Amino acid sequence: MSSVRILHCADLHIGAECSFLGTRSRTRKAEVKRTFHRILELCKEEQTELLLIAGDLFDDVKVSEDTLNEIRDAIAEMASLTVVIAAGNHDPATPDSPYRDEDFWPENVILFGTQPECRVLPELGVRLVGTGFTGTYCYQSMLRKFPAMDDELINIGVMHGDLVSDNARSDYNAVTQRMIQMSGLDYLALGHIHKRTEIQKSGNTYYAYSGCPEGQGFDETGDKGVYLGTVSKGYCNLAYRSVCKRRVTELEVDVTQATDRKDMIELIRVRMEAVNGEAYREHIYRVTLTGEPKDDLCRQEEDIREALDDIWYLKIRNKTRPRINPEELVQENSLRGIYVKRMTELSGTVSEEQRELALRLGLRAFFGEVSVE
Repeated sequence: MSSVRILHCADLHIGAECSFLGTRSRTRKAEVKRTFHRILELCKEEQTELLLIAGDLFDDVKVSEDTLNEIRDAIAEMASLTVVIAAGNHDPATPDSPYRDEDFWPENVILFGTQPECRVLPELGVRLVGTGFTGTYCYQSMLRKFPAMDDELINIGVMHGDLVSDNARSDYNAVTQRMIQMSGLDYLALGHIHKRTEIQKSGNTYYAYSGCPEGQGFDETGDKGVYLGTVSKGYCNLAYRSVCKRRVTELEVDVTQATDRKDMIELIRVRMEAVNGEAYREHIYRVTLTGEPKDDLCRQEEDIREALDDIWYLKIRNKTRPRINPEELVQENSLRGIYVKRMTELSGTVSEEQRELALRLGLRAFFGEVSVE
């Protein structure tokens, strides 16, 4: 049975500003571009025949000339690799899009832009079908317009779209299980959703979202990569491969047991290493501190960041609560001591639950703002 080796990726968003990283944004922007080069290297290592890019290769239709030339030249060097690019909602095939200038791209590139079309690759026994966005939104389901498939060839679709339930609508090219089942495709490479799915099947058609190869924000945490393997008639054997330079990581660390600042920093490092291994320093973190630490251990967030200055990027959120010891606090000659004394005097006049809540919120107010929640 003949088969074809493919790599399926999407949503690289080359050129995105990565502004959530502050002063690190420029470096991160260059790293995202480098990840595309890593994908090409992986294609070479694995003798991949088709690289399927299911939309949003670029973050915007306006791409710098240097970036465009770099991406084009890198693809041109992979002459034996057929690169298939479908326009997404971030890089649609508008009149001023680089996708409209087919002469700009090397011969091994197939562009799917303004309407559903097919390309037959007889040397691979493959029939490629795809389409792309022509603007930010796509209200009509493009998969419905795909031409009929060829029973003798391996039929592969490449498209940016939003998988929804039957009869649901989407502003981003609605795709339903029913449409996939009726498509006649052997594999449908999807883009748009940044979280990868497992390889799934509807009818005789396998399909998946590969997710984004690099996390673009704190809502895109964990390992990121591509799907790589073989597709043949009625068969799909694709495996996930990590390609990301850095993992975006959300951590919650209970620092109640920390005896001092050094102990608290060690607790944070232990959690980071548990999630990201020995190379934990190279990743991107948002750490939420919780619990009831001793005194004001977490008040100075800048001090915490300085103690962890070897971490590539770190954002601290302090959601700790002050440790309440009324017996000690009531002895203080301070506003805090007076407040605790007044709360103690309320015993018997309100419920213990109400008094405890008022005591806790009041003490938190001494350390900063207390939200309405």
